[in-house]
Amino acid sequence: MIKDNRKEIIICALIMLVPVIAGLVLWNRLPDQMVIHWNANGEADGYAGKAFAIFGLNAILYALYAICLIATNADPKKNNISRKTFLLCIGSMPLISIFANGVTLAAAMGKKIDIDFWSTALISILFIIIGNYMPKMRQSYTIGIKLPWTLESADNWNRTHRFASKIMLIFGLILLANAFIKFMPLAVEGILFAVVILAPVVYSYLYYVRNHDASKGEETDE
Repeated sequence: MIKDNRKEIIICALIMLVPVIAGLVLWNRLPDQMVIHWNANGEADGYAGKAFAIFGLNAILYALYAICLIATNADPKKNNISRKTFLLCIGSMPLISIFANGVTLAAAMGKKIDIDFWSTALISILFIIIGNYMPKMRQSYTIGIKLPWTLESADNWNRTHRFASKIMLIFGLILLANAFIKFMPLAVEGILFAVVILAPVVYSYLYYVRNHDASKGEETDE
């Protein structure tokens, strides 16, 4: 995976450097303590030194990026991971880096940040993009809904990912609308998020049980 996508991997890594360069350019104008976390109400509740805010946060993201690359490259089923799916996986890291570091720098420069809007919009876009790619994902141990039943059966994997695709797309669109209109409280967002995560697991298991019982019944008839 790494060898075949070396150019894209380097480009993503370079894009992740942009916030660091911006931080160095603005260094003398930044406060010694910078906001790095906001609570559910959009209020700043976490601070860190300037050096950690500029270099430390991105170092964590680079570490996650490296883990992603190493894991997918070591996957026994890595040949099942399409190039588009792999690029989606690594391409999400520069997006997250630009967002996380961008709002941190903007807040440090005295800009009023509607963190609820931007974080909701980012998450919704990620859900829409991932949901769109779900049906295209093939069995692997690193990307997709990795359950004993989906890894055991290609049919279960495909059906589960098609189901997950639909609810992720719907949730992503609802969440994106909520970022602009604010018709849904945070608690409801959390409940819907849990449903989107758990529903494919339940669907996959029920599909496994149904087909497992059916196959046992056929064996008994024979």
